[in-house]
Amino acid sequence: MSILRLFTHVVGHGDWGHLSGNMVNLLLAGPAAEREFGSYNLLKVILYVAVFSAFAHIAFGNAASIQLGASGVVFMCILLSSLVQVRLNRIPVTFVLQVLLWVQKEIIDQFLPGSGSPGVSNIAHLSGAVVGTVMGFRLHGERLRQRVKEMGIHWLKKTREKSRDE
Repeated sequence: MSILRLFTHVVGHGDWGHLSGNMVNLLLAGPAAEREFGSYNLLKVILYVAVFSAFAHIAFGNAASIQLGASGVVFMCILLSSLVQVRLNRIPVTFVLQVLLWVQKEIIDQFLPGSGSPGVSNIAHLSGAVVGTVMGFRLHGERLRQRVKEMGIHWLKKTREKSRDE
């Protein structure tokens, strides 16, 4: 596998139905994630999903199949979007439901022989879920640290202004 294919396999699709299905889902789940985490961070996470899912396919995927499509990116956006409301030590119910109802199905389809659909890369879906979850919590941590820093700076400015006025 060439280095370039580690990143570009997420833009190739088997047919128009595969492409349009991923685009519709990406257009539904992507904007909330982009609004919450920013375009640059979302692009970084997309690249992480591409690389992680490529290596996961090499390690766990069907050796006779190829890895292509943006399904991992779509699933990452779905989980990132369900984490939009994460605040201090609270996990949204939507995230818990996604994991209980959907991720467990992907695990079964990936690792239980005879289950799932042929030609579907459950490992790409799982890769997107793992990367989306990890990065969602990590990015929220960065945003929380930034908010605390901004509040501290604001408080310092107000304190200095008040002491000058006295």
